[in-house]
Amino acid sequence: MHDTKPGYQLTDELIGKVKAVVSKLPFHGNHKDVITEMLFSIARTSNLYKLERWELMSIVKAVQELLGAFGMFSIYKGVAKITIFGSARIKKGHEEYELARRFGQLIREAGYYVITGAGPGIMEAGNEGAGRDYSFGLNIMLPFEQSSNPVIEGDLKDYTFRYFFTRKLMFLKESSGIVVCPGGYGTMDELYETLTMIQNGKTAIVPIVLLNCPGSDFWKSWDEFAVKQYVRHNLVSPNDRSLYKILASAEEARDEILNFYKNFHSYRYWKDNILIIRVKKYLNDNQLSFLSSRFKDLTEDKTIHRIKEQPFFDKNNPKMKDMHYLGLQFIQRDYGTLRQMIDCINEF
Repeated sequence: MHDTKPGYQLTDELIGKVKAVVSKLPFHGNHKDVITEMLFSIARTSNLYKLERWELMSIVKAVQELLGAFGMFSIYKGVAKITIFGSARIKKGHEEYELARRFGQLIREAGYYVITGAGPGIMEAGNEGAGRDYSFGLNIMLPFEQSSNPVIEGDLKDYTFRYFFTRKLMFLKESSGIVVCPGGYGTMDELYETLTMIQNGKTAIVPIVLLNCPGSDFWKSWDEFAVKQYVRHNLVSPNDRSLYKILASAEEARDEILNFYKNFHSYRYWKDNILIIRVKKYLNDNQLSFLSSRFKDLTEDKTIHRIKEQPFFDKNNPKMKDMHYLGLQFIQRDYGTLRQMIDCINEF
């Protein structure tokens, strides 16, 4: 018997069969170990668990959906994308529809593609504004609203999901920003999912814009509810409200996204809790000192420091050749304050 993970045993016979299958597979890149582990997981399932057929089919369908979606987006890895969420029930010609359409147009002109849920209403407006060539549609199989909107239907960038969880994963994975227009349960589910994932560090911070028409109190009333019921009862941190901005024009929404990437580029972790922040412009000693003082509670050692040499993980990436780097021992909580620090970096 061999242990590939504690508590998960495979017989020598099963291990041999898995390795024999892997040895015959064509590989692109150095991912043989990952494919092997996937097949080991399948072998464990057949060897240890008594799953129903529908449970096995759920696993298969979910994996197939992810592979298909990853494959579609792999062609567009170098393209920045913005997701637009919102109601399917808002009709063409409604002021909220026109606002979403205008934003889609402006953000495309700024160099971004647009991702929507491929349905009617706000989703169609976003695709219409960006145009078919610069749109993605992530549809969902439902008893109603089966087909994608006419802007994106039939395009190679129109993909239909069976499961909501795989679909939401792709929205967050591919987006450099999220714009949420008024909507119902589905839209609020997408908003809360986004906030929860960012709040807990499960996905990177991106700009979140809550967009409604001038004079509308849709997002203002939601924010007041959040303060009254979440913040005052200590259910979320007051700083979590920094994760989103409430805006009332397409131009403001576009500028919020562009300004988020004015100096800040991105971040990633190294080892356990070392947060490496990529910035486009060099920060002088005074600016660095200000950051360390203002945001010391985000760090284990109360210091934000400059990294002089390019980290190894960026050395072979030509897109990162002019990047500057900051480092901190991040406490891995209070992402609302981390968003505030990103805003501060963008002011330098």
